[in-house]
Amino acid sequence: MKYEEIAWVPMCVPAKGEPWFWPRGIRETQKEARANFVEHCSMEWKALRIEGWRIVRVKLTAEIH
Repeated sequence: MKYEEIAWVPMCVPAKGEPWFWPRGIRETQKEARANFVEHCSMEWKALRIEGWRIVRVKLTAEIH
């Protein structure tokens, strides 16, 4: 059985290099993902955005056996 869900996660889009996700930041809402990440980093969201961070929507898929 396949299970799919939409979630929100912080993603860094650096000026150089490949984009990457912060996998421990997956949350149900965009607001929760941003608040959790801001708390984890102890920085304001405005500063994190300047560094290349965004909150993006992803589709999670799991195979249930």
